[in-house]
Amino acid sequence: MVVNVDTGERVKDLDLESFAPGDDEYMLLDSDKGTQRVKVKNVVAGKKLEHVANEDLKNKTDDAGIGVSTEEIQVIGTSIGAIEDGSTIPVGTSINDFLKMASQKRIAPVYIAPTLSMAIDQSGTKEVGESVIVNLSTTYNNNDAGAANRTRYYLGASVIEDQSGLATEKTHALSVAEGSNTYKVVVDYNAGAVKNDNLGDPWPAGQIPAGSLEVNRTLSGAFAHFYGANGNTTPTDGASVRALSKSFSTSFTLNTGATDKVFVIAVPTTKVLDTVIDQDALNANITASFVLSATVTTVPDASGADVNYNVYVMENAVAFPSNHRLLITLKNA
Repeated sequence: MVVNVDTGERVKDLDLESFAPGDDEYMLLDSDKGTQRVKVKNVVAGKKLEHVANEDLKNKTDDAGIGVSTEEIQVIGTSIGAIEDGSTIPVGTSINDFLKMASQKRIAPVYIAPTLSMAIDQSGTKEVGESVIVNLSTTYNNNDAGAANRTRYYLGASVIEDQSGLATEKTHALSVAEGSNTYKVVVDYNAGAVKNDNLGDPWPAGQIPAGSLEVNRTLSGAFAHFYGANGNTTPTDGASVRALSKSFSTSFTLNTGATDKVFVIAVPTTKVLDTVIDQDALNANITASFVLSATVTTVPDASGADVNYNVYVMENAVAFPSNHRLLITLKNA
C-alpha cells in the first residue's frame, strides 16, 4: 500500500483493524522529505489513521521503534566524523543523530593563558646613594583568564604598593643600593570562563583557573671609579676626588693634557689598580708611578656617605709635553 503524507493533507479511510501483515509486507510513505519503505508489522494494528501530519507520523514511528538503532553497534576498523574506531553507537540512536555523528567531529577549544609584562624607565648602572625616580608600567593581558583582582609592587622583599584590581602604573623614589635593586609586580586574576567546543557544548577541560603572575625588573647600583688630572696639587679629601671624572667600567682612559702634573685614580676597596699603560709612550707600563695615598682613604658616595676607597696618585715633576692617553685596568681586590 502507498500512503501520501504531506503537511495539512488528510489520509482517509485507512483501516488496519482487519489487516494482518506478514514479515515481508511493507508500505511506502511518500512525503516532501522523500519516500520511506517501512515494514508494516512495526505499525500497531487496529488503529485508524486519520488527519495524519508529518510530525504526528514521526511520533508514531518513533514509538514503534522505526528509524532508531535497536542494539549497540560496535565500530570496528573505521572512523567517520565523530565516530571513532572502537567506539559504540548506543541503542536508540536516531538516523538524524547518526548523521550528525558521522558529519560533525568535535574539536576542543584552545585556552590561552594570561600574560604579564613590566617596563622600567631607568637603565644602566646607577651610583650607590643616587636618588632616582623610577616609573614602572605594567601590562596584563587576561586572554582566556579572568580579570585582574589585585596588584602588588615590591622593591626587593618590601611591598611598596598593594591595591585591588589592576594598577598599571607605579612611580617610586629610589635611593640606589649596591648590587641589584629589583622591582617586582604580582598580579592576581580570577578564573576564566568555560569555552564551548565547535559544536556549541561547554568544554571545561583546560579552563584557566584563578592564579597569579609576576615579573621582575632590575636596576644595578655600584660605587663609581674616579679618575683624572688634579692640577698641580695632591688631593687632601674625598670631596676633591669625587669632582673628577667617573666610570663604572673596569677599564677606562685617563687623558693627561699638557699642563697638569698630578693624576688620581680612586676605586672602592673591593677593587685595586691592575695596570696603567701609556698609549702615547710606546705602551709603557707606568703602573708603579701611581702610589696609594695614605691621606685620602674615603670618598663620599652619591648620597654623601663616606665609603672606603683606594686612592692612587701620580705626581710628575713636569707636565706631559702633549696629551697622553693612560689606559687604566682594574681587578678585584
